[in-house]
Amino acid sequence: MLVNKIIITKIKSLLEAATKAKLKSKFIYKKILDEFTKFNKPIISKTQIKNIPNVGTKTLELLCEHIETELKKVTNNLEDLEKYKLFFQVKDYNELKEKFLESEKKNFEESENKKYVEISHFDEDFFISDITGSDIEMVTIDFKKDCLSFSQPNPNLNEDYKVKANKVKLVEDKKNFNNIKNSPLAKKKQLKKYIPGYKTGPYAILKALWLENGISKHKIIQIAKNYSTTEFDLTSRNSAWSGMKTLIDKNFVYKESGSKKYFITEEGLTTANKLFFDTSIIKNTDTEVTLLIDSREIKNRNFRSFFQGYFENTGVNFETRQLEVGDFAWIQNEMICDFIVERKCGSDFVSSITDGRYKEQKNRLRDTGITNIYYLVENLKISDFKNISYETGCQSLTTTKLEGMTVIETDDIKESATVIENIHNRVKNVQDGNYKMSYGSFIEKGSKNKNMSVNKMLFYAFSGIYGINNEKARLLTEHFKTFKNFYTISLSKNLRTELVNSGINLSKRNIDDIIHFMCKDTSN
Repeated sequence: MLVNKIIITKIKSLLEAATKAKLKSKFIYKKILDEFTKFNKPIISKTQIKNIPNVGTKTLELLCEHIETELKKVTNNLEDLEKYKLFFQVKDYNELKEKFLESEKKNFEESENKKYVEISHFDEDFFISDITGSDIEMVTIDFKKDCLSFSQPNPNLNEDYKVKANKVKLVEDKKNFNNIKNSPLAKKKQLKKYIPGYKTGPYAILKALWLENGISKHKIIQIAKNYSTTEFDLTSRNSAWSGMKTLIDKNFVYKESGSKKYFITEEGLTTANKLFFDTSIIKNTDTEVTLLIDSREIKNRNFRSFFQGYFENTGVNFETRQLEVGDFAWIQNEMICDFIVERKCGSDFVSSITDGRYKEQKNRLRDTGITNIYYLVENLKISDFKNISYETGCQSLTTTKLEGMTVIETDDIKESATVIENIHNRVKNVQDGNYKMSYGSFIEKGSKNKNMSVNKMLFYAFSGIYGINNEKARLLTEHFKTFKNFYTISLSKNLRTELVNSGINLSKRNIDDIIHFMCKDTSN
């Protein structure tokens, strides 16, 4: 609760200053102070502060700057640094990490030297000058001959020999220690332990495998790209994926022989637990629900993301990630909650019906396994219906409702944001371990063509044609089996006859549309 105390102390000082100056801001500071006083969870991130009611952008910046300053004074080791690293600037974090690693290295060397602390109390030069060559030779011969071990001296040896033997032994021990200490093996052991830099490629990859172990390269990238400031551009030499080689070299990750899957090692898991536990992810203790916003979900290209700005002002806890399916989803402890939203503006909704995306996207939403699917249509106007009738659009929405999805129509983007906020509050109220899958599995399921069989691709092709429902698409897929069979028949000019005689209840309009969209009427 250290950060909580720092914040409360700072707010009290701001409140006192505002009261003395008779500023109106004193009322805001009083409200903020009350909120932080009631807040009974340890604050570990800036997002938690941002979500406190009445904390604006300027107050947030002021508090974060003060917290970092105070934490620098009390952070004395690597463990504390990792615990509070979300409050540090990346540059400051890396500098402090280097400092603590050097300190750990120094402590290690000092602990090794303590093993020979007795030696350091003797004057080696005194030993050498006090013992002549003949003495050493005599002591060596007689000592080895007459003693079972250094710890069991022969009682018959006179005291001078025993003293000189001890001196020679200590000198030799110290020389042996220095030789061992300077050996390549010892130097290798003294090297500082590797820790990936914050938000680097290795950091992101390690976090992806920590979240979901034993996954493919594609899946690692899908998860890791959300935790790295470097792009996973496989065409670039400086791609974040090059960090995988570093992790393998450091024995943090290994690739299973004969497989395309990567696994985290025991050493890598130990480091990952230190890096990620109690920081950005707190398993089984972090009850905060986070709204995920698709990074492509923006109002227009000339302004920053509309929804991000809206939710920042309303205090909704959110993150921006590129979602493979849907436009909004919710996450808790890196587990996907049972809610998802697909948002369509009116004109895009109409065009998706004509080009087949409408059904394809609905199928992908269902394939995630999420139960509560919201289909949000924004600013739908009569003028949007150019290629299809208004009745057809209404029928499509009705069909979507009958399929178990919740259809919501809004007038503008602001009303859409309000609806999302209401859903967010509902998720927070009902969410209690009701997870569908991990975030990594969600990304994998959402990928359009991941492990999609030829049979399923043919099904989606048929179902994307207007007038072809799922049942007709299934029967057509069973009839033709593959694209190759379909196009072989179409090239033989017998496609229309084949469709008529297929036994499937297809209208003339259905047959015409199949021929038009699938093969541009090559059968005529």
